[in-house]
Amino acid sequence: MVRLRFAPSPTGKLHLGNVRTAVFNWLYARKHKGKFILRIEDTDLARSEERYVEAIKKDLEWLGLYWDEIYFQSQRFDIYREYARKLVEMGKAYYCTCTREEIEARQKDNPNVKFGIKYDRHCRGNTLEPKDKNYVIRFDIGDFDYVEFEDKVKGRVVVPFSDLDDLVIIKGDGSPTYNFAVVIDDHLMGITHVIRGEDHLTNTAKQILIYKALGFDIPVFAHLPLILNKNKSPLSKREGSINIEYYRKQGYIPEGIINYLARLGWSHGDQEIFTIEELINLFDIEDLNKSNAVFDDQKMLWVNSEHIKMLSPEKFLKYYKIFLEENELGETLSDEFIVNAFEVYKTRINTLWDFYNSTRIYTTEDVDVDPSFEVEKMIDDAVKKSFRDLIDSLDDIIFKPHEEGESILRSIPERYGIKLKQFGPPLRIILTNSKVSPGLVDVIKLLGKEKVVKRISKYL
Repeated sequence: MVRLRFAPSPTGKLHLGNVRTAVFNWLYARKHKGKFILRIEDTDLARSEERYVEAIKKDLEWLGLYWDEIYFQSQRFDIYREYARKLVEMGKAYYCTCTREEIEARQKDNPNVKFGIKYDRHCRGNTLEPKDKNYVIRFDIGDFDYVEFEDKVKGRVVVPFSDLDDLVIIKGDGSPTYNFAVVIDDHLMGITHVIRGEDHLTNTAKQILIYKALGFDIPVFAHLPLILNKNKSPLSKREGSINIEYYRKQGYIPEGIINYLARLGWSHGDQEIFTIEELINLFDIEDLNKSNAVFDDQKMLWVNSEHIKMLSPEKFLKYYKIFLEENELGETLSDEFIVNAFEVYKTRINTLWDFYNSTRIYTTEDVDVDPSFEVEKMIDDAVKKSFRDLIDSLDDIIFKPHEEGESILRSIPERYGIKLKQFGPPLRIILTNSKVSPGLVDVIKLLGKEKVVKRISKYL
């Protein structure tokens, strides 16, 4: 069975780069009827926080990236220590009592000094556990020229020996290091494919050596290209605005985010908008791009607007309520009104904030019209007469089918010898305090008779 994992560290909130990795892993697992594993890599006990664990789970659930199994590395320390001891017994790992200061002091005699602070293998071969000194356990990577592996995105990857050293696998406090815990977990969890960022290429070389030492099957690797800003620099966490919580609060919807992120490094012809079902059916790691992807916030906004149009009223209501709760916004409009307003506004908004702001005109009994519109100059006696006629016709406009309401509205100014462009603009301003709005019949239906009468009456 195809099994993939998403393995975030709970030391911060999920950002776009994290979630793109999760999306690709989730899509591939679902495409092949496999399993999607959530593994919380919380071995850094000092920096890991429960609030980030909950935030990660909340973000994934909101996005609809539901996991089949969940594991916490902090609950598996005994497993890692057992495998580390096994490597020591096999002569493929050793106890190291060297301090950092001692290692640095010996650097002048270290043949790998030019590559940075590399361990000089002073304790190599020490398989007796020290009883009177603090120690770490190091993996003996052996002696070779390079590590070579095949990557589904990068092709043939070669990592030279000089980029590696006898890495620590168990730290002084007994906790495992990232590269060791990952190998043990991927093996025990049956992970068949590893999709992650290209910044892990050197880590992959280290992990392959551990896989081989323990006789484990090596999964298929696919290392994703970077996500860059428009200026082609690596995507930065500018003011925290690229985390998923930020976009949820900004009124983005899950389908829009997933669609956009899926297109950062993957494509299917010229198609831009995909449903989740289409992404599952079409996605393949063989089609991942080798070149870096460029993040475009305006493109993401457009993709989000396209997905808002595609929402069912029920799903829109669900997302809108989450949005209101996230932003601590009280809402005085009923569910029925929100659903009706969505049908009117869905082609006019990019985010849920746009919808919220657009519907504020319906929450108050009256509006204060901007004096700069000079609406009074637009209202002569003929317009006033047509407004009175409109008030008398409101029941028919509101309760009859939309087309009939349109016909009634259009006929009113004709009866008083004026054109629609003399009647419509002042009416729109009076009702919405704006020169732009949905169709007047839609506005009237959403406002209801009482508010329409009140707003018109002050100008009569």
